Amino acid sequence: MAFENEGATVRWNALLRNYSDSPQTRSWQVVFADGSRSQPQPVTLEKNSMTSISSAFPSGSKSLRVVLTPDDFSLDDELPLVLPRPKSLKYYLQVSEKYGNIARKFGRFRNLEEVSDPVQADLSLVSYDPLLPALPGGNSIVMVDETTQSLKYLRGGIVAEKHPLMDGINWQSLLVRESIQIQLNKTDEILLWQGNRPLIALRTSVLPEAPESAKPQRVRQLIFNFDLTLSNAEQLESTALLLHRFSQGLRDRKVALEVLNTETGQPLRIATHSSAQATPLSLTRFGADGRTLEDGTEMIALTQARFLQAPAQPGFFEIRQGDELLLESGCYFADTREADLRGCQSDDQIAGLSGKAVERNTREDHLWRLWVIIVLVSLLLAWHFTKDRPKDEEEHPADPLPVTSSR
Repeated sequence: MAFENEGATVRWNALLRNYSDSPQTRSWQVVFADGSRSQPQPVTLEKNSMTSISSAFPSGSKSLRVVLTPDDFSLDDELPLVLPRPKSLKYYLQVSEKYGNIARKFGRFRNLEEVSDPVQADLSLVSYDPLLPALPGGNSIVMVDETTQSLKYLRGGIVAEKHPLMDGINWQSLLVRESIQIQLNKTDEILLWQGNRPLIALRTSVLPEAPESAKPQRVRQLIFNFDLTLSNAEQLESTALLLHRFSQGLRDRKVALEVLNTETGQPLRIATHSSAQATPLSLTRFGADGRTLEDGTEMIALTQARFLQAPAQPGFFEIRQGDELLLESGCYFADTREADLRGCQSDDQIAGLSGKAVERNTREDHLWRLWVIIVLVSLLLAWHFTKDRPKDEEEHPADPLPVTSSR
């Protein structure tokens, strides 16, 4: 399953595969949210082959179903789809003029929206002014703004710490000039070093509890402890990848509506309110007519939110926390291993004889012959030293005592 943007139109692409050993002919059509249907389209697949089908979401349509001619395996006869809409991350710019090019490149990341009010922003892109050394209070990316031009490059080996933000990123081609530094805290995580100087750090702090919230807010700040415009960082893919990972991490933690397509049984990661007054989650499944299925609503405690999974049956579903909608999804069957029924066979899980189970789960001792010999030898030795022996004959003295008589 894939989606392509063609101007203002979104096109979906799906893959069909024939697992049988003979050619198969099927037809497919699109069922729209209002119940109308497209014209059936025939498709013929040779044995053990595959092809793709594609169409566009109509203007204003947010969901549809692709229906295939039914067969004996019904789970993959229908493909529920929703128009994907990832969570948008709002960002605020507060950078000097020389950082304008970096700011424009950052704004090209997907699902970012620039705002003019820092209060509404989820993330701020800030240049650090040594005359105003205070850092922003919310989530931010901070970059040093050096006012003097230095021709001297930093010396020393470049070492990246082990951290999810730095995993697999190569910084060995980074060239950094001397510049002022930001005062780092002892609790800051250093992500990148050059010699003894920290170049990139991650600061995580907790804001005091707000009156309307029962839980403190965690703030993350990515600090570039050097002037990016006095280095080649702007030309490195490593910088773009680090900025993308950091902003994506903030997006994952943002509590907002997300619309995406999922597979049956897929683990779900949803950001939720977790204060003491927060309500539990509710997962609701819908039928083909858009109505809630009977027994289709399941209540989920917040303690179980990290174990959330998409339903086992294809269809549309949503997840709410109280009145707030967190997720809309079309759930489809996509396990190609289970769709291939050529290797299926019956299996009796109950063994006919218990001896077979014992034999299957018992490991033979290859030294059993040695143990038998040792036992036999031990028995023979014990018998030899404990058997009854004949009594010794009484010994008489060789010279009998003389017999004397009195006269």
